[in-house]
Amino acid sequence: MKEIIEVHVKPNSKKFEVLGFNAWNNCLELKTKEKAVNGKANKELEKELTKILKTEIKIIQGKKSKTKKIQLNKTKKEIKELINSQQQEL
Repeated sequence: MKEIIEVHVKPNSKKFEVLGFNAWNNCLELKTKEKAVNGKANKELEKELTKILKTEIKIIQGKKSKTKKIQLNKTKKEIKELINSQQQEL
């Protein structure tokens, strides 16, 4: 089942970090180490989220925006569980 979730990205941070789901905006918030230049932050987003969520990530909207829609092969429940377990490891 393909799921589409909204992601808000804060580029040019000290490290890549998943901040968690924002209930107010109903989106996943994260920071990228790369600057938002020539798609570098998008590439980092795809690479790192693929590792964390253990599924292929595709940006389907917002490639030039901080707010993006990504498509993946997990349910929102599975995504939240994987992100929560990732945050507990830190």
